[in-house]
Amino acid sequence: MTSIYWTSLCAHKMGFPRAQFLHWRHGVGRALLDDALIDAGIDTRYVMRQPGCRPRLADDSAWFSCSYSSEHVVVAVSHCNVAVDVESLSRQYCRRFIHELPRKFFTLREQAWIKRNPEFAIRFFTEKEAWLKYHCLGIDYGLGRVDRWVIAKDGCGVTELTDIPIPQAVCTMYNTIGHTVTVCNRVVSDARIAWGIEQYRQERIW
Repeated sequence: MTSIYWTSLCAHKMGFPRAQFLHWRHGVGRALLDDALIDAGIDTRYVMRQPGCRPRLADDSAWFSCSYSSEHVVVAVSHCNVAVDVESLSRQYCRRFIHELPRKFFTLREQAWIKRNPEFAIRFFTEKEAWLKYHCLGIDYGLGRVDRWVIAKDGCGVTELTDIPIPQAVCTMYNTIGHTVTVCNRVVSDARIAWGIEQYRQERIW
């Protein structure tokens, strides 16, 4: 089973300076991840964070993936490899995302589709980002080297791209075929966010 937990940041982020907002958002994500691990019955919840490596649980008892956008945080937890990416669909964010995203992020075939319908830019971006995370590759690998039609067949019948329904967002998961997927909207309390901020800080001390 794969569990998807998500929360909206819209009710909380107003008035935050950017640096403080990003710090706070990581606390939201860390608390949301902890909730997902608890609900999945996973005892070891300490996260190992090392430069240049994908974050992982200390005992590798489960896989997880976190994604952040301007208005959403999404967490995926599974006993098999899983990766998720989310981008918000607010009008201002979409306009900036579609018109400012470098063309080098897309193959020529993808650029042709985006030219016909600019909204494909967000869809393709989340699909490619999820694929990169699944394979423990950073964005420096080069999104333009990844064709979304190729990665859709990359798993040879073992893995697939899955659309995750989240209001006002495009969310894509790259996961093992055949897993049951549950999606849960969770409100994170201020106390849990404060815990998440401190826990994230401690885990980043290498």
